[in-house]
Amino acid sequence: MENNKLYTEKIPIIEVFEFNDWEWCFQFNEDEPVVAFKPINGTKELKLIIGNNNKSDITFSNNGNKFKIFAREIVKQQDNEI
Repeated sequence: MENNKLYTEKIPIIEVFEFNDWEWCFQFNEDEPVVAFKPINGTKELKLIIGNNNKSDITFSNNGNKFKIFAREIVKQQDNEI
């Protein structure tokens, strides 16, 4: 069965622009952004690679706050967890 409905919903257009001078930052909540990385030789991408082992992690910290990305074994959820 074919669906021949005409969609009239408006799709928002998001303007994306590239920075001429840039740095990569992290931010906790609405705190001031913290510079984490600067481009090397004009690199236009930041790639973070975390292996699937117990020694691979990336930690960002500022003013006593820490944000850590890491791999771990899958933990079976308890019945009361989402």
